[in-house]
Amino acid sequence: MQDRNKDQLMEAMDFIVDAVAQSTAGKSKAVIGFYLANLVIADHMKELSPNKKEGLKQLLERADEISEMG
Repeated sequence: MQDRNKDQLMEAMDFIVDAVAQSTAGKSKAVIGFYLANLVIADHMKELSPNKKEGLKQLLERADEISEMG
């Protein structure tokens, strides 16, 4: 992956995690965050390994927990 594409991917992923973490109380945003992250990843590369997908899912669930604390 070219550096420019990698930078764009990381920026998009940071945005998604921040959005999930800053979402308002109510319905969990982790699921939609995971969906959006997979769309961004699919646009930039082929497929994530199952381990990386699980790690991403856990990261977004934790970010969603932060929003519930606030």
